[in-house]
Amino acid sequence: MLIKQIYDEYGLPIEKIINKEYKRLGLKLPEAMVLLALFSIYERRRTFTINAISKRVEYNRQEIGELVSSLMEKGFLETKFEETKDGKEREVFSLDKTFIKIEKLIISDYQSNKNDEAAAHIGKTMEVLESALGRVLSALEMDLIRSWYLNEELTCEDIELEIQKAILKPRFSIKYIDRILMTAKIEDREVDPKTATILESIYKKI
Repeated sequence: MLIKQIYDEYGLPIEKIINKEYKRLGLKLPEAMVLLALFSIYERRRTFTINAISKRVEYNRQEIGELVSSLMEKGFLETKFEETKDGKEREVFSLDKTFIKIEKLIISDYQSNKNDEAAAHIGKTMEVLESALGRVLSALEMDLIRSWYLNEELTCEDIELEIQKAILKPRFSIKYIDRILMTAKIEDREVDPKTATILESIYKKI
């Protein structure tokens, strides 16, 4: 889980994401407040008590118990027993499912933004290529162009650079550009575009 790794290693202030996005995550405000309390406890230990949560929220013990149960039912919190060094068992809690939900939300936003961006580039690219070829594109050619912008391995810059190079040639075709894009090796890319964009999206939410 990318989000959990960033949280554990770099101290991602995930509380700000929960405060902003709790409704989209399917939480009510009281549930979000208890979840934030659990994150506060999670930073120090992997066990919690109703009393520990009550010090961090303004709800009574019965309400907290009901909210904890609700978080478990909604898949934000889970508990399990683990063996301690002295051979005893203790109940610990995990917020891994919360990290998964937040990561899915961010990826969904990323995909939505990418699709919107791709649509704008696709339309512009079709106009440029129709002008360069002096004719209307076929349905197959349009599908190829769409596939370029939906390919996670290609950036808009990659695509448009190859198009510019192709247009300068005496003769070119959409299939020629497609072949170049599908076989070209993109070098010096330490972080793939999808990961880089997701990371950028995460920090924009903070």
